[in-house]
Amino acid sequence: MLVGSIQISGSQISALQAKEISQSLVDHHVPSLTLRKCRTKDKSYRTIMKGIGKTKALIQLNLNLGLVSSKNRAYLLSDALLLNRSLTCLFLHGSKLGDKGTMIVCEALARHPQVRLIIELLIRVPDPHSPSNFANET
Repeated sequence: MLVGSIQISGSQISALQAKEISQSLVDHHVPSLTLRKCRTKDKSYRTIMKGIGKTKALIQLNLNLGLVSSKNRAYLLSDALLLNRSLTCLFLHGSKLGDKGTMIVCEALARHPQVRLIIELLIRVPDPHSPSNFANET
């Protein structure tokens, strides 16, 4: 079990690590989670998002630089935000959400009672003439 703030940067998160992170979140032992410039398979990402949705201790979530990398992941983050009631600060700097992904996350944030501070949701406005990760998906 992981206790306290979790900070992982620039790493591939394994299925086992994702389970440990999620379980620590569910057990309400993690007030701050940073997964900066990390990569993980979709199943492991889903596992972490389930933990985020269930925790009552997480105050700060930092998913900077690419972990939210598809429309499906934006939906999973949105679902977790709708369930979570402890989070007050979300960092998504450098996430290539595009218009659709931004809308997905913002709709969940609009219904979240606690999140008051959103730091740099997007690093830049997407160019509508240039394809990005999933900005142009329908």
